[in-house]
Amino acid sequence: DISRSVQMGAGNILMPGVIIEPLARIGSGNLFWSRTLICHEVIVGDHNYIAANCVVGGHSQIGDLCFMGNSSTTIDGVALADETHALPGSILFENTEAHTKYFGAPARAIGFHKDTGIVIQR
Repeated sequence: DISRSVQMGAGNILMPGVIIEPLARIGSGNLFWSRTLICHEVIVGDHNYIAANCVVGGHSQIGDLCFMGNSSTTIDGVALADETHALPGSILFENTEAHTKYFGAPARAIGFHKDTGIVIQR
Protein backbone atom coordinates (compact mmCIF):
# COMPACT_ATOMS: atom_id res chain seq x y z
CA ASP A 1 0.00 0.00 0.00
CA ILE A 2 1.94 3.00 -1.30
CA SER A 3 0.59 6.54 -1.25
CA ARG A 4 0.46 8.20 -4.66
CA SER A 5 2.55 11.09 -3.29
CA VAL A 6 5.55 8.86 -2.52
CA GLN A 7 8.70 9.53 -4.54
CA MET A 8 10.65 6.32 -5.13
CA GLY A 9 13.94 5.51 -6.86
CA ALA A 10 14.78 2.40 -8.87
CA GLY A 11 15.36 -1.19 -7.81
CA ASN A 12 13.43 -1.23 -4.53
CA ILE A 13 11.86 -4.49 -3.31
CA LEU A 14 8.65 -4.33 -1.28
CA MET A 15 7.30 -7.52 0.25
CA PRO A 16 3.59 -8.11 1.00
CA GLY A 17 1.95 -5.87 3.57
CA VAL A 18 4.37 -2.93 3.32
CA ILE A 19 2.75 0.46 3.89
CA ILE A 20 4.42 3.69 2.77
CA GLU A 21 2.49 6.77 3.85
CA PRO A 22 2.13 10.14 2.07
CA LEU A 23 5.05 12.35 1.12
CA ALA A 24 7.75 9.75 1.87
CA ARG A 25 10.86 9.84 -0.30
CA ILE A 26 12.56 6.51 -0.97
CA GLY A 27 15.98 6.18 -2.61
CA SER A 28 17.16 3.20 -4.69
CA GLY A 29 18.03 -0.42 -4.00
CA ASN A 30 16.17 -0.77 -0.68
CA LEU A 31 14.47 -3.91 0.62
CA PHE A 32 11.33 -3.53 2.75
CA TRP A 33 10.30 -6.85 4.29
CA SER A 34 6.73 -7.88 5.14
CA ARG A 35 4.42 -5.71 7.25
CA THR A 36 6.81 -2.75 7.49
CA LEU A 37 5.34 0.72 8.03
CA ILE A 38 7.11 3.79 6.64
CA CYS A 39 5.21 6.75 8.07
CA HIS A 40 4.48 10.15 6.55
CA GLU A 41 7.29 12.35 5.25
CA VAL A 42 10.06 9.82 5.97
CA ILE A 43 13.23 10.04 3.87
CA VAL A 44 15.03 6.77 3.11
CA GLY A 45 18.44 6.75 1.40
CA ASP A 46 19.90 3.95 -0.71
CA HIS A 47 20.66 0.24 -0.18
CA ASN A 48 18.94 -0.25 3.19
CA TYR A 49 17.45 -3.46 4.60
CA ILE A 50 14.29 -2.93 6.63
CA ALA A 51 13.26 -6.28 8.13
CA ALA A 52 9.74 -7.56 8.88
CA ASN A 53 7.41 -5.61 11.16
CA CYS A 54 9.58 -2.48 11.41
CA VAL A 55 8.04 0.96 11.99
CA VAL A 56 9.76 4.17 10.92
CA GLY A 57 8.00 7.12 12.58
CA GLY A 58 6.94 10.20 10.66
CA HIS A 59 9.49 12.86 9.71
CA SER A 60 12.35 10.38 10.33
CA GLN A 61 15.35 9.84 8.07
CA ILE A 62 17.31 6.72 7.22
CA GLY A 63 20.73 7.23 5.62
CA ASP A 64 22.44 4.74 3.32
CA LEU A 65 23.41 1.09 3.98
CA CYS A 66 21.38 0.76 7.22
CA PHE A 67 19.96 -2.47 8.63
CA MET A 68 16.85 -2.48 10.82
CA GLY A 69 16.27 -5.90 12.41
CA ASN A 70 12.83 -7.48 12.83
CA SER A 71 10.33 -5.34 14.73
CA SER A 72 12.72 -2.45 15.32
CA THR A 73 11.14 0.99 15.56
CA THR A 74 12.05 4.66 15.34
CA ILE A 75 9.91 7.28 16.98
CA ASP A 76 8.95 10.38 15.00
CA GLY A 77 11.77 12.62 13.86
CA VAL A 78 14.72 10.26 14.44
CA ALA A 79 17.64 10.25 11.99
CA LEU A 80 19.56 7.01 11.35
CA ALA A 81 23.07 7.86 10.17
CA ASP A 82 24.73 5.85 7.38
CA GLU A 83 25.39 2.19 8.26
CA THR A 84 23.29 2.18 11.41
CA HIS A 85 22.58 -1.39 12.56
CA ALA A 86 19.47 -1.64 14.77
CA LEU A 87 19.17 -5.14 16.24
CA PRO A 88 15.76 -6.85 16.36
CA GLY A 89 13.23 -5.31 18.72
CA SER A 90 15.20 -2.12 19.28
CA ILE A 91 13.35 1.16 19.77
CA LEU A 92 15.33 4.17 18.61
CA PHE A 93 14.36 7.32 20.50
CA GLU A 94 17.40 9.40 19.47
CA ASN A 95 19.48 10.05 16.35
CA THR A 96 22.21 7.49 15.69
CA GLU A 97 25.90 7.74 14.86
CA ALA A 98 27.32 6.33 11.61
CA HIS A 99 28.78 2.78 11.63
CA THR A 100 27.23 1.96 15.01
CA LYS A 101 25.20 -1.01 16.30
CA TYR A 102 22.19 -0.36 18.58
CA PHE A 103 20.11 -2.61 20.81
CA GLY A 104 17.40 -2.27 23.43
CA ALA A 105 14.34 -0.27 24.36
CA PRO A 106 15.44 2.43 24.45
CA ALA A 107 18.23 1.51 22.04
CA ARG A 108 21.81 2.17 23.12
CA ALA A 109 25.06 1.92 21.16
CA ILE A 110 26.66 -1.49 21.77
CA GLY A 111 29.37 -1.62 19.10
CA PHE A 112 30.98 -0.13 16.04
CA HIS A 113 31.69 -1.51 12.56
CA LYS A 114 33.40 1.18 10.50
CA ASP A 115 36.23 -1.19 9.49
CA THR A 116 34.09 -4.28 8.80
CA GLY A 117 30.71 -2.99 7.68
CA ILE A 118 27.56 -4.48 9.16
CA VAL A 119 28.01 -8.17 9.99
CA ILE A 120 24.89 -10.17 10.85
CA GLN A 121 25.54 -12.83 13.49
CA ARG A 122 23.30 -15.23 15.37
